[in-house]
Amino acid sequence: MSEYRSSINKLHELDDEAAESLDELDHELESTALSSVDAAATVSNAETVRCRTPDEEREELLSIVRHVSGFTNCLKSVLFRDLQMAAPGRPVVIVNISSYRSDAIIITQASPPELIPLPRITPSEKDRISSTLEKALKIKGKDRYSGVAEVLRFLWNGIVVQVVERLKEQKLHLGSRIWWCPTPKLCALPIHVAGIYRDGNGGSGLPDL
Repeated sequence: MSEYRSSINKLHELDDEAAESLDELDHELESTALSSVDAAATVSNAETVRCRTPDEEREELLSIVRHVSGFTNCLKSVLFRDLQMAAPGRPVVIVNISSYRSDAIIITQASPPELIPLPRITPSEKDRISSTLEKALKIKGKDRYSGVAEVLRFLWNGIVVQVVERLKEQKLHLGSRIWWCPTPKLCALPIHVAGIYRDGNGGSGLPDL
C-alpha cells in the first residue's frame, strides 16, 4: 500500500490529472469488487460488463503513464527477486490469517519462498487471544502475568514453533534476526516475544533462540 501511495504521489507531481483519474478508477473498482462479494449470486452479465470498463480504462491509462521516464514500473507487482533483497541473511516471515486459511511465508535471499500452513490460527481464535491480552494488560501488578503468558504460549504453539523448526532445518544460525511481518489482523499481538513462560519460574521463547 505504501508503494502504491508513493507511485501515485510522484505521479501527482508530474501529471495531477492522470493521478486523480487513477485514484478514481481504483476506488470505483474497489467498490465494485466489495459489492460483488456481498451479492455474488445476483451479479448479472450487464454488471460484469460495467465492472470491466473501469479496469480497461485503468490499464489504458497506466500504459500511457509507463512510457514516461521514471514510471516504467508504476503500480506493477514487485518482482520476487527484488523482495528477496530485503532479506540479506535475515529471514522475513510474513504471517497471514483469514477465514479460508492461515499461513506463514518464509522469504530468504538464497531460497524460494516457503509456505507453512498454520491451521490453529483462525480469525475467531485471534479475536479470543486478542481479548485475553487486552484484559490482562488492564490488570495491575503480577496478576496480569497469567493472561499474558497464555497469549505468548498460544502464539508460540500456533505460529512461531513451526517457523522456528523450519528455519533450523535451513541451518539458520542461533541468535539470527528474524523480521516478522504480520498482516493487519495480527499486528497488535506480540509474536516477537512468543514462548512458553511459567508463572514466576521464567521459561523460554523466541528471544532465547
